[in-house]
Amino acid sequence: MSGDEYLKSLDMRVVVGRFDAFHLPRIVQLIQHAHRFNLTAHRYTEAECEALMSDPGVLPLYVKLSDRLEDHGLIGIVVLSPKGEELLILDWVMNEGVLDRGVEQYLMNVVVGQAQSRGCTRVSGEYIRAAENGMVSDFFAQFGFTMIGDDPDHSLWVLPVSAYEPVETWIQLGESAALTE
Repeated sequence: MSGDEYLKSLDMRVVVGRFDAFHLPRIVQLIQHAHRFNLTAHRYTEAECEALMSDPGVLPLYVKLSDRLEDHGLIGIVVLSPKGEELLILDWVMNEGVLDRGVEQYLMNVVVGQAQSRGCTRVSGEYIRAAENGMVSDFFAQFGFTMIGDDPDHSLWVLPVSAYEPVETWIQLGESAALTE
């Protein structure tokens, strides 16, 4: 069985929603313990996550994954902030145990879709170097982002929404809350 056949056979489903009180403990736990797949190495506190939940200027998203074999639970967060024609990726954290399944590709499709629905013409993000997060140093490059700034501590990336090619995954959307609330 090829890799694609195996991924398709998993019947993967994601739930994407805005941070909420029910998921807050797991969101904070993931942020505090995910070291390798953490674009900024920022460790949000519970109070900071609560503030994100009620801030209309940001879109803090969690993602849950299940497949025919198990429910992986809450495995990632992405924090977005629309600023004029730009959608900023403020943070992106994922559980390493579910990498290579297409979740990050699925989420980038969601991020760019959010940019389009909000009339943004570009998506930007920052990678902040830390001792443990080198595995995500080329994260933005793999999606076609262009580096617009680089120094020893961090790099800045930008992608015109019109240049993004959605990535095919074997993941389907499960029940999700409205992302614009």
